[in-house]
Amino acid sequence: MANPLPNEKELFEQIEQERLGISDDIWDLLYNRIGDDITAINLICQCSLMDNEAIPINEARMIIQHTHHIKDIVNHVTLAKIDDFPFPEFSESMPLDPVLREMLTHYIGNDVYIINLIVQDSIDPADPHPVPPEVVKKIVEHAGTVAAFMNKLCSATLRLGDGYCLQDDLQNNDSKRSHLKKEWSRGDVFIKVSNVIVRNFKSCDQKKIKPQSDFIKDLGFDLPAILKLVAVLEKVFGFEIQKEDIKKVRMIDDLVEHIYHKLSNA
Repeated sequence: MANPLPNEKELFEQIEQERLGISDDIWDLLYNRIGDDITAINLICQCSLMDNEAIPINEARMIIQHTHHIKDIVNHVTLAKIDDFPFPEFSESMPLDPVLREMLTHYIGNDVYIINLIVQDSIDPADPHPVPPEVVKKIVEHAGTVAAFMNKLCSATLRLGDGYCLQDDLQNNDSKRSHLKKEWSRGDVFIKVSNVIVRNFKSCDQKKIKPQSDFIKDLGFDLPAILKLVAVLEKVFGFEIQKEDIKKVRMIDDLVEHIYHKLSNA
């Protein structure tokens, strides 16, 4: 995790005493963008740790894409000049107080930078290699630190609500690694399903994996391939998908909705 600032305690006290705030719309931006990327990184790691396998190089590149996205959002939100902010609809909420900008840059920026360094080593063109499980655990630790910091900062700025708390999804223990939790969103389930497709169907064009993609027309699946996918998902999520429900599946979103419904009613 990122080394704490030497005056971290004083900074959090200053935030609370001076009631330094981050508007709800900026928190929405932070949680929707960074939260989605952290969840995606965690889910890629989850597949690796559940199977005790290395992360393939193509999935390692996906992690790099997510770290670059997080870095871009942090860079935008911590701008000191409103004129440079790329989201004009939020301009009235900017710029943030210098204390908040410093903490966002230090804690999120540093952990994401470390994740990036870890993964870049594996996709180095001179020596590309899968990310081994013991290294995956380090990625999980830094991703969890980002989530924990955002929750702490959000609480200190008096903006924390039940819907905003980022979950540290990927602690490697029996209670959290076996199945998805029913409080996860449809988006979380979609990412999980997408990762299973990428991992098990190498010929599938990743760019076509979208919620409205038709398994047969868009992804080139036949019935045996769909049955294979369902069998893998049953192991991942820990429940059986009935044959009559499989017949109703045409698009990825059909499958995601069915799984989400089952998790919500577990």
